[in-house]
Amino acid sequence: MTFTITPLAHFPPPKGSSSSSSRGPPPPTSLAPPPLSSLQLPAPSTNLDLSLDLDLSGLKSQTAHLANPPANKERSATPPWRKRKVAHSVLAWRKRKVAHAVAKKEAVAVAEHLQLAVFWRCDLLEKCTREEVLGIKFLRPSTARQRLGIDIYAARGLARFFKVRTIETLARVVRSQTLLRGEAYVLKMLLEAILSPLASKALQECIGCLLPKENMEAAEKEWDKVHPGTVEGEHVRNDVAITKVSVGFSQTLFLY
Repeated sequence: MTFTITPLAHFPPPKGSSSSSSRGPPPPTSLAPPPLSSLQLPAPSTNLDLSLDLDLSGLKSQTAHLANPPANKERSATPPWRKRKVAHSVLAWRKRKVAHAVAKKEAVAVAEHLQLAVFWRCDLLEKCTREEVLGIKFLRPSTARQRLGIDIYAARGLARFFKVRTIETLARVVRSQTLLRGEAYVLKMLLEAILSPLASKALQECIGCLLPKENMEAAEKEWDKVHPGTVEGEHVRNDVAITKVSVGFSQTLFLY
């Protein structure tokens, strides 16, 4: 780039001045801008190197403490008393959970044999109600057949094959045959009487809660509290049993 400078005009010293040292500063002059034609601009470069050559090798080591701050061992470490307390709480919670599961299982088992005690000596061959004919199912059973989950045809098969008419006599036969010949033989007998594998299996599981002797005795005692005049082998109507249950039955039997 070249600039052309115009020389300053020479002004003679004023009159009366003897030396050049006494002269004041020269008057201001104005510079004329150079013509555009005289400006020489650099040619544009076609090969521009925009890459940055920076050394970042030490940057990671210098900023590592920012990403992973050192842990304070004194504050992060769990004190021993806290560990013992947490372990004790977890162990106590597990014990309570196991105890609750066992108690719930026992309560369900007790409720099952007491539910059967409501229809302990009710007639299995009683005439079908209108609800049974129409196939209406209620939340609470109203007959011994409904409590066992069988219909009138299955009840007739049980009466013909086992010579029973109540839950009490059926439970005694099933219990004695189970102790003598096993559950497989009892299931085979029920299948021959009912002619339904699903109903036979369900009936065996329903009567299974009465296999322990104490459960059968408890069911008989609960029945005798409400029906003191009945004896073993006797059967009563289902509506009579339900009426007495609704009027004044023991609190445990009201679970049915």
